[in-house]
Amino acid sequence: MGDLKTLNLLLFYGEEESFFSSRRQQVMQGKSFMLCSALFRNLGGIISDLLLSGKMSAADEVESALHRFYLEVNGSDEITDRPLSVKEMNFNILHLINGCNPGPDVRGMVSFCSEVLSLYGLIVTWLDPREVASGHLIAKQWLGDASNDFFFKKRCRQLRSSPTAVSGRFALVHDSPGILPLCWAELLNALQHEQKVSVCPYCHNIYRFPINNYQKLTCGQPTCRKAQLIHKHGGIEGYRAWEAERKKNSGGKRGRPRKTSSET
Repeated sequence: MGDLKTLNLLLFYGEEESFFSSRRQQVMQGKSFMLCSALFRNLGGIISDLLLSGKMSAADEVESALHRFYLEVNGSDEITDRPLSVKEMNFNILHLINGCNPGPDVRGMVSFCSEVLSLYGLIVTWLDPREVASGHLIAKQWLGDASNDFFFKKRCRQLRSSPTAVSGRFALVHDSPGILPLCWAELLNALQHEQKVSVCPYCHNIYRFPINNYQKLTCGQPTCRKAQLIHKHGGIEGYRAWEAERKKNSGGKRGRPRKTSSET
């Protein structure tokens, strides 16, 4: 299995996941893409800014966000993964993609940022069933081609996988000394089971689409639904006007107000 001091395990069974970190010495349980969601929550702002401006945040900001991610999932902010060697790629291309000046990447932050961007892009390209994913059009345009699987292939080679059983049901467990390969294992598992998911543009958590609703725009949390409505109505003032109209049309009755012409 490897050095127990650095061993990390990710177990898939149905739509559930269990993650064990030997550093934290406890099991985290959750829905699919538990680790990727934590990664995007901590680096979501950097990804959004890069896609909008075409420029990577300062290396210190990327490193700080990575430290927060490792602290959340590993109980320690030490970055336990190594940046991938990019000898197979033109290193200047990474700088061009990330919009930063070519030069030595001593701490590997350009490589790390490129990897997270690649993971984000492949999730919204391969797993989001919408023709144009809401909020992810730029990511699909930049990152949706087959050549973007460099990091996917590299990290999956770092995984060791073995079958097991949980309560009599087949399950697959992956182990890795680092955390990032297990993030890629979540994408691999979703591809194997043909899951349909996307990234919430507001909280950056990954959410699954209901079978009968491939147009779902957010993860469904109240704060994210409200943020989507504010965006839909052109800002907070437009949202307040719409909300006042809804309350007026409801006549003080409980339940969902009648749809106004602006909603149809």
